[in-house]
Amino acid sequence: MDPFRTVVNGLGLRRVAAKLVPKELNFMQKRDRVVIAKDMISKAESDLTFIKRIIIGDETFYEYDTQFRHQASEWKASNEPRPKKPRHFQSKKKVMLMVFMDYNDIVYHEFLPEGQTVNKEYYLDVMRRLREAVRQKRKDLWANNS
Repeated sequence: MDPFRTVVNGLGLRRVAAKLVPKELNFMQKRDRVVIAKDMISKAESDLTFIKRIIIGDETFYEYDTQFRHQASEWKASNEPRPKKPRHFQSKKKVMLMVFMDYNDIVYHEFLPEGQTVNKEYYLDVMRRLREAVRQKRKDLWANNS
């Protein structure tokens, strides 16, 4: 008897890969998230404009080619061999984009400067620029100090 078939057919088990998560939350962190979520639900139910005052942020990384195939192409006659071009440049760059949005639109975004690391001082500067963007783009909330 095949042990694999016994496990799959007899016991109804199947082999699955573990789900990768950024980090495991402890009991206190899970409890705090539940408390915060319930508080936000309560505020949203009692104040219909609450959701409209929330600004969320996200950070994403992406790569792009610094030279497209078309830019690296050359003209040649049909009887000439295809040109070879060694790569003396970094072909891909990794870029971080920080985006902040509300219920309606993007409020502020910025690309992380090349070589810049995200530390406390840099993030505080981003928050200052976000605050100014909110002041300019969301004048209705700024005037009401919501």
